[in-house]
Order: sequence, then structure tokens, then C-alpha cells
Amino acid sequence: MARSFEKQVEKNKQKLLMQQKKQGIQPGKMGLSGEGETFRGRNFILPSLLILFGVVYGSLGFIGGGSDINSFLYWLTIGLYILLGVITFIRKPYLRIGKNALYTSKFNRDRMLSADSIQKIILSEGVVTIVPNGNAQKWTFLRSRNRFNTEAMGARLTEFGRLNKITVENH
Repeated sequence: MARSFEKQVEKNKQKLLMQQKKQGIQPGKMGLSGEGETFRGRNFILPSLLILFGVVYGSLGFIGGGSDINSFLYWLTIGLYILLGVITFIRKPYLRIGKNALYTSKFNRDRMLSADSIQKIILSEGVVTIVPNGNAQKWTFLRSRNRFNTEAMGARLTEFGRLNKITVENH
């Protein structure tokens, strides 16, 4: 790695550690390994689409009589689509409920939402929505899309809302 890149990585790491320290999070407790109850789902829509796209791309090469294409790059592209589909299938989405914070993985990054930054929690049949204060994006957990156990998650979030004085709406 270039020296300037290493310095920037170290600088960003220190900045993240200071930010976590201000929020009262112990370093390294953001992901699945932290304390609290964890609800895991299963991502199957995006991996299926990626694998299907790789298979369709591969079959189009055979149908078109692809003798003039670069076979190494062609098979590498197909293999990488399938590999990306398998990786996204293996990486499970989650919601971890701590004492006074919620943790999840959004867009391949761990996110944290403290109890004082949550406006309300909306529970519907098969859907759990966490609405943060301000313009931040809502966290939505669907039973149909990611196979979350929304009933158990809703019961635990109701208890979390009661302990932290957060409005919980049942629809």
C-alpha cells in the first residue's frame, strides 16, 4: 500500500474510535459480536438475481456462438457474478438490540442507532420499521424479503421501547 493511503486509513480508524467512544460504544462491539439479542434474517432475492444474471450471461455467449470473445474475461465475469451472489447469500442481515442502542448492517456497513435518536418504532404484520429523528433513513425489516422473525423482534422492540421511553405503534 502507498504510505499516504495507510496514513488515511489510520486517521479514519482513529476518527471512528473517537466517535464510538463519544457515543459510549466499546471499540469492536458494533457487529454481531456485541452484547444484546440478535435477530438474523436471510437475504435471498439479490443473490438469486446475481446468480441468474450470471447464468443468463453465460447462456447468451453459447447462443450467440461466441468464438470471437475473449474466453478468459468472459468466464471471469460469469464466475464473479456467481461468486458475488454466493457472498451476498452467506452474509446474513441482522438486527441486534442492546440496552440502549440498535445495531444493523446496511449497505455492507455496520450502523448504530442510539435510543435517544429514535423517534418511534412501528410494528405491522410482517414488517418492523424503526423511524429515527430527523432526516435519517428508516430501518425496515420485512419477513417476506429477508425472512426475519418479526413477531419475536416486535416483542423485544416493544420491551426496548418501554425501557427507553420510545413510542411503539402497533398497526
